[in-house]
Amino acid sequence: MILHVKRHQWVSRPIDLAPWQMLFATVSLTVMSLAIVGLPHVKSWTPELWGLLLFIGPVATSLCFVISAEYGRRVSTFTMSNVTLGVPVVGVLASAVFLHEHITALLAIGLALIVGSVIFATWAGGRARKSVDEG
Repeated sequence: MILHVKRHQWVSRPIDLAPWQMLFATVSLTVMSLAIVGLPHVKSWTPELWGLLLFIGPVATSLCFVISAEYGRRVSTFTMSNVTLGVPVVGVLASAVFLHEHITALLAIGLALIVGSVIFATWAGGRARKSVDEG
């Protein structure tokens, strides 16, 4: 996806395409889920549930697509791949803070490895760029 966003000849802006992406995804996933699982078994359609659905769809999915596509067009593929490695780290830490999820030792090791790999890749990329500039 990173290479596609970077090299694609854009006709429209991602913000213009996001509603169409969400509409297509909503229709196709609704049809598939109804065909495979059937009608949803929700005990009650509370305002909280509607709020979550509205946040997960337009905000968390569509807005993140727009930001990722716009940002990905402007930075190097190396930078974009490193930035996207932070997504699971932020997600796990947010779930620990806001949902009081427990971070196990194995999960903490995994998060540390991700952060370490981003730091190492950034350091190595900076050294490679510096040697090219000097040479």
